[in-house]
Amino acid sequence: PIVYQIAAAIKDCIDSTEGRFGLVTGFWDPEWMPDGENDGPIGTVVLGKALTLLGAQVLYCVEKEVVPVMEKMCEELNTPGDFHVLSRESAEENARLADQLDAVVFIEKCGPSKEGIHHLATGPARDGKDAPLTLFLEKMTDGKKLSVGTGDVGNEIGFGKIYEEAREIVPVGRMCKCPAQEGIITALATEYLLPATTSNLGAYGMVAALEIVTGNLDLLHTPEEEIKLIEICAEMNCIDGGFGEAINYVDGIPADAVAAQVELLRAIVRS
Repeated sequence: PIVYQIAAAIKDCIDSTEGRFGLVTGFWDPEWMPDGENDGPIGTVVLGKALTLLGAQVLYCVEKEVVPVMEKMCEELNTPGDFHVLSRESAEENARLADQLDAVVFIEKCGPSKEGIHHLATGPARDGKDAPLTLFLEKMTDGKKLSVGTGDVGNEIGFGKIYEEAREIVPVGRMCKCPAQEGIITALATEYLLPATTSNLGAYGMVAALEIVTGNLDLLHTPEEEIKLIEICAEMNCIDGGFGEAINYVDGIPADAVAAQVELLRAIVRS
């Protein structure tokens, strides 16, 4: 399974290097998501806590708009929060992060198409709202450092690994709604790609697999904690991308349904 491959690679990285992980997330829009989207930040914090418990050094590399809500969620999960705000002006500044990291995981992080354009999932361009990360990922790849991506549409960093397939599957994969009209699929490929129903669930799948490969059953959060994290996002105006409102949903899925997925993962691991 993909999650097993990813978990094994993460464990090997922690065991064989200094275990310096960059977790990259943050989707926002000045009009309808000024304080960010909740899919991505929640999963990133959950994965960050798991990596910390396994002895990794975690650096949250994020758009500045999601720092406050992520700090609050780290506090809720009683895990350290070391943050680095990504630059939206300098690709070179972001690329220098590669010197500080042994691995990177992108969770719901928008990446550019082959034409260099960032897109919304529905097709329009969103240039200027996302940190340029192409040079950073290229530097990680050239250094043979672990890279993982998870996303739910195809415009997220990692989907370049299945670029042509994703263009065929995604409704706006071949024809977007910007002047380039070449589709929303990002060209940025990671070593491992985990397509998921929501990016948060992709992160939870990685953590559940880490519990199996490490034997540590204290890594995945509880359903109750999941609901609390979603509530924190709603309280801090971190938006549900499904309805475009600060409510207790993630990508249109009710909080109790997402919590049920967490419980199912916990049950599978323990079985």
